[in-house]
Amino acid sequence: MKRLLSLMVVLVVASAASADQVENLDFTFSPTDDITVYYDNQGAKPTATGGFTFTTGAYVDNANPLDDLEILANRTGDNPLVGYCIDLYQTAVDGETYDLVALTSAPQGGGQGTMSAAKATALAQMWKQFFADSLTNATTRGAFQLAVWEIIFEDWTTQSQLDVFNQETSTGFYATGVAGGDTGAIADKAAEYLGWDVNGDLANLVALTNGSKQDYVVEVPCPMISVQLLGLVAMFGLIRRRRKS
Repeated sequence: MKRLLSLMVVLVVASAASADQVENLDFTFSPTDDITVYYDNQGAKPTATGGFTFTTGAYVDNANPLDDLEILANRTGDNPLVGYCIDLYQTAVDGETYDLVALTSAPQGGGQGTMSAAKATALAQMWKQFFADSLTNATTRGAFQLAVWEIIFEDWTTQSQLDVFNQETSTGFYATGVAGGDTGAIADKAAEYLGWDVNGDLANLVALTNGSKQDYVVEVPCPMISVQLLGLVAMFGLIRRRRKS
C-alpha cells in the first residue's frame, strides 16, 4: 500500500514537472483604443487594450492524456477561446509555443515577478463573475483588460485599493486616459469589475506563458492537477479491486 501511494506521488510530481504546451498559437486581437498606462516606474506606455481570440494552435500534451486542455487547439465558431494579456513587459507575437501553467507561475520573462496566490484568486473570482460581460463590446473588453492588469500589477492588499485610474504607489499600475475612446465609460466598467464578490466562485484559469513573448490568461473546463489525480485515484481503485478478487 505504501509503495503504491509513493508511486502515485511520484507520478503526480513527474506529470506536473513537464508542462502541457500549445504550439504555433495564432490569434486575432480586438482592441479598444490605446490607453496610457504606468507600471513599475516604466513611465508612460501607450498600450492597446482588448481581448485575444485564439484561432489555431497544435495542442501538445506532455503531462497526462486525461486532461481537457485540447480545447486550446482549433476552437472556433460560436465558442471561441478568448483570453486576456497578463504581461505588460513583452510583445504579442503569432505562431509561438506556449506552456500552460498555473497562474502563480505567471507572468514569465521580461524581469517581472509572478503573481501571488491572493492575486490569482482575485483574478479567478472576477473572471467567473464578469468574463461573459466583458465580451459585450469594445468598452467592456478594454475595461476588463485594465481590471486584469490592475489586479496583477498594482501594489494592493485590500480590494478597496483597486482603482485603474488612481496611482496607489509609485511602482504600481494605473492608467490616465484612452486615446479616442470614452475614458469615463471604461473607468466605470472597470470599477464594476473590480468590485467582484470576494466570496464568489473561482473560474478554472491557466496561463499561457512564453519566456520572451507576451503571456495570456484563459479558462479551461477543469484544473489540470485535479484531473491528473482523478486518473491516478481511478487506477488505484482498479488495482485494489483486482487484489480483492
